[in-house]
Amino acid sequence: MFLNNYLEKWMTISLGRGRLAAAGLCALMASQGALAADPSEGTLTLESGPIEFSSGPNVGVNVTPQVEATCMDVLLPCDHFDLTIDLPEDIGDYFPSALIRMVFSWDDPAGAGAEDYDIYMYDAAGNEVNSAASANNPEVMTQLALGGVFEYSFDIVYFSVLGSTYTGKITLDLGEPAEGVDTEEFFMQNSLLARAWSPVAGDSSESEQESRSASVDRRSAGGALGGGLLVVALAGLLGRRRRPA
Repeated sequence: MFLNNYLEKWMTISLGRGRLAAAGLCALMASQGALAADPSEGTLTLESGPIEFSSGPNVGVNVTPQVEATCMDVLLPCDHFDLTIDLPEDIGDYFPSALIRMVFSWDDPAGAGAEDYDIYMYDAAGNEVNSAASANNPEVMTQLALGGVFEYSFDIVYFSVLGSTYTGKITLDLGEPAEGVDTEEFFMQNSLLARAWSPVAGDSSESEQESRSASVDRRSAGGALGGGLLVVALAGLLGRRRRPA
């Protein structure tokens, strides 16, 4: 009831100021609705690079964040994006200030500066863990990068959206390494090729792990694990399998 009264009051004020025609808004929202983010999910890893998604052009108004963010297509439009963060368990030992950086930006096709999205981030239990709900463009959020696998979701709320397209970009910012650590060792142990060579890390003895690290080092030309070297390594494995016994 409070939410309905609040929305009714907001619409009345907006009409009185000539900012928005209710009939035109309803027609636009009914004809388009909220578009889903594309893609609708992504996984951020040590090697994945930035995760990017977008949606637009969008039209809709959802002022509920001023009370409590509520999504209800088509009346209260939001987009949804699911994020998995999968980072090495020991990332904090090597990069204690590593951050997950989330940037949401959008264009302004009308040139009026009226476009505004609000962003809310939730954990797997549905608890709000971060948000960016200002009038800024871009909206930016950061949080400490923890080791392990974590599931999050985002609501991208159309606070005042009249034809814009937004882009979300999520990156891993490692920052400065801890003093005295061997970062080459960290990347070697957590690289794609190293995991393929030793799929059950931690279950082997220390000497076995050192032996596997040395093997990976020889195959990576001194630790440079580029995409081309990975292709060469895989091609070599396939070639050996095809040889007669």
